[in-house]
Amino acid sequence: MPRDFPRSRRVEDQIQRILSDVLRSQARDPRLAQVIITAVKVSRDLSVARVFVTSLDLERSGDELLDSLGRAAGFLRSALAAELTVRQVPEQVECPHPDCRLAPLPDDR
Repeated sequence: MPRDFPRSRRVEDQIQRILSDVLRSQARDPRLAQVIITAVKVSRDLSVARVFVTSLDLERSGDELLDSLGRAAGFLRSALAAELTVRQVPEQVECPHPDCRLAPLPDDR
């Protein structure tokens, strides 16, 4: 039975908070304005972080979202390195969140 790793959970929460703040306040790309970090999962050795994302923009596909995040990966990693309190900054792997399929809002008639 695997052990519970509270440090990894704290690092996950910290990564999610930092990336959300950076995307909201410092990102210059307008395509990143609608991105939501839904979850972060890190490996046991904290070397890889899987960042689950979704978008409020219903017209954008998951590929467009991942492409825009891929272009900003260096910026996001450097911002993460400036604020994260671990020795090695985890490599980020962005994934569209499978459980977050946002449906269009019903029309007000």
